Amino acid sequence: MKLNFNVSKDSEEYKAISAVAESIGCELCDCACARKIVLVKTDDQELSVSVKDGCAQIVYFSITSLIRGVALIVPHLDDECYEKAEKPRFKTLAPMVDCSRNAVPTVDTLKDFAVKMALMGYNAMMLYTEDTYEIDEFPYFGHLRGRYTHDELRELDAFCADIGIELIPCIQTLAHLGAIFYWQTFVKNYKDCDDILIAGDEKVYDFIECMLKSMSENLRSRKINIGMDEAHMLGRGKYTDMYGYKERTDIILPHLARVIELCKKYGYEPMMWSDMFFRMASKTNSYYDMNVSIAQKVIDKVPPEVSLVYWDYYGTNEAKYDKMFAEHIKFNNKIAFAGGTSCWYGLAPLSQFSVNSARVALKYSFKYDVDTFLVTMWGDNGGTCSVYSSLPTLIMYAEACWGNDDISDETLEVRLGECAGTSYAAFIELERVHDLPTRTNYGEAAINSARYMLFQDPLLGLYDYNVPDGCNKRFAEVKDLLIEKRDDAGEYKYVFDSIIAMADLLSVKAEIGKIMKAAYDAKDIDKLRSIRDELLPSCLEKANAFKVALRYQWYRENKHFGYEVQSIRLGALIERLNE
Repeated sequence: MKLNFNVSKDSEEYKAISAVAESIGCELCDCACARKIVLVKTDDQELSVSVKDGCAQIVYFSITSLIRGVALIVPHLDDECYEKAEKPRFKTLAPMVDCSRNAVPTVDTLKDFAVKMALMGYNAMMLYTEDTYEIDEFPYFGHLRGRYTHDELRELDAFCADIGIELIPCIQTLAHLGAIFYWQTFVKNYKDCDDILIAGDEKVYDFIECMLKSMSENLRSRKINIGMDEAHMLGRGKYTDMYGYKERTDIILPHLARVIELCKKYGYEPMMWSDMFFRMASKTNSYYDMNVSIAQKVIDKVPPEVSLVYWDYYGTNEAKYDKMFAEHIKFNNKIAFAGGTSCWYGLAPLSQFSVNSARVALKYSFKYDVDTFLVTMWGDNGGTCSVYSSLPTLIMYAEACWGNDDISDETLEVRLGECAGTSYAAFIELERVHDLPTRTNYGEAAINSARYMLFQDPLLGLYDYNVPDGCNKRFAEVKDLLIEKRDDAGEYKYVFDSIIAMADLLSVKAEIGKIMKAAYDAKDIDKLRSIRDELLPSCLEKANAFKVALRYQWYRENKHFGYEVQSIRLGALIERLNE
């Protein structure tokens, strides 16, 4: 479809629309046959689109709202009459792409992903980079990890800015830095224990300043996430040797104050994950302790300049969300919320589980007037999930944050089709690969049965107790279901291909240990020969087909760094089947 807008070709509006036009099947031109769309800029924080008597109009207040407006209006240009008005409930709505768990998406992948996010109405994007960015002063920081170069970050930042996306750095300034401790220099000079830096050491603050300086030079955003989550063993290693034993609150609060001062030097407005304050106050070290009460003296010492990000990805318990938000607003800090897309359980996401959780989380986010929403896409366990596997949860957050109160699956189906050219219903079914024959609470329980059945050693049977009868048949059924849904996936058929190949492999492998053990116990030599000559060769053939499909997906989206982990894992699986 050819479109003609009433703006000059050198305007920021034209540049933005040009960047996303191809994704929605459009071409910009000023020929007579092009459909005309009138753009009207307003100071009101409201987006409206309309088609009436052959005239199409978008009233917008920002580049972000304009791009969402284009996605809304294009499918209705041939309608006799169409009107829609929206008022956003957020100041910042951002997906957070994990670039630190083996998978490091290429710049081209991130550009394409940012376009899809812009069409949905996201106005920011975070890159979670523990060590996957360059620091000139530390050449081994991110070495062999696929780190982004200065030029890559600047290129991506410029592209995102053109389409209304603020690219926000998300780094770590306390824990989650295990990869840098591959190198002896970092172990000797910066490591407390586990993956934690030595708080209080001046060398550490020089190091952190180099982090901030690098990000400041490459990304224009003056927002930054400084991490500081899950430092469970804080002060329990070299710190104690240097400074003696201290309570964790007496370690993290001075450290936070120092990092905040460094952020001020570079003009940053920092945010951090809030969990450590709750864990330190809990007798069980739990983030979600319903009996927790944080001491006022701790609350008063948290610098007011830092926003606290309450993260919760794991359930639909309304009382928990209410309690946690109530505790967060006791701080003298701005509060943000981070949900998740549950893409960290293996190759397949738990999208229905994530959507169900998001519905409750958003309800309480709005109750407590949260205006900053992050949607995390963690890559734990190897980063095998496609970045696009999170689309169902991402469209859910977008629609909710743009003022839609009652979001049906039918609405999400339409909107994901308009923004990404794919099917919400098809993507939701990817979760089925984690189904056990005994699973009755689809979308309510977070399980990753496909992952442990895939990688467990067929001769050791570590998880055979958790493999109920009928799994092989169930995976065969899921394979057939996903083959049927694949045609609705648009350009993401390859995402389905890798999961279909895994389901096909598991249709033989899931119960293979139990089958071998039963034949062995029964001393059924003929059955064992049949397994050796027929079942295991079939399993090997399917394992190799899965390897090919996964490899294609990986290299289509990611840099080559990190694939060595997948190669080693799959190589071990294949070699054990050979054995």
